[in-house]
Amino acid sequence: MRTGEIAARTDTPVRLLRYYEERGLIEPQRLSNGATTTSIWSTACSRYAACWMSVSRPG
Repeated sequence: MRTGEIAARTDTPVRLLRYYEERGLIEPQRLSNGATTTSIWSTACSRYAACWMSVSRPG
């Protein structure tokens, strides 16, 4: 899945997913096709992102 798909499925802002990635908490696979690079997220990464969102929400 791509970053936007994971963000929508886990109700996580794309920017927050990028932050987790920068911090080394999650690591998507990178695919390059010339001028662009696409992040491909595994099911495990999406579950991890969902878990982080559930514990980081107030309430």
